[in-house]
Amino acid sequence: MDKFTKKTGMDAAMAQAAAIPEIQLENMKEFFSMWTNISVDCFQQCVPAVKSKDKAAEMSCIRNCAARHVEANHRIVQQFTLQNDEFTEKKQKYEDAKMKEYMDKGIFDPETMQLQPIKPKSPAEMELETVKSLSPTLGKAYSWYYDVPDPEAA
Repeated sequence: MDKFTKKTGMDAAMAQAAAIPEIQLENMKEFFSMWTNISVDCFQQCVPAVKSKDKAAEMSCIRNCAARHVEANHRIVQQFTLQNDEFTEKKQKYEDAKMKEYMDKGIFDPETMQLQPIKPKSPAEMELETVKSLSPTLGKAYSWYYDVPDPEAA
């Protein structure tokens, strides 16, 4: 593949399958199973009797039948690949947005590419948060009276 060709999800899947023998074996099984099904289907449609005299018509019917199956299979694979590429792109955008959100919150370290642990809130801090949601003024008084540090005041 040259540097101007866009690498698709199908190319990536093929590269992954080639790297893992178990996936390659499964792909071969699926391929042979598909061709067996096509053969059986086309034979049943095109060969009415085994001792038929019109071999040319049967062969033409079988070729057309197989071509239709192959074309349908190619369309399905193409649509799957397009949708998989779109899904992958959406997933990447979501992950990038989450990464930006974590960086904005200060819980992601870009140097180590790791999330930083967040200190859990103490029961007193959670209680202060609840009181402040009811009344900010009452929250300040609560914080002062019970000597609970207000994280927003810092």
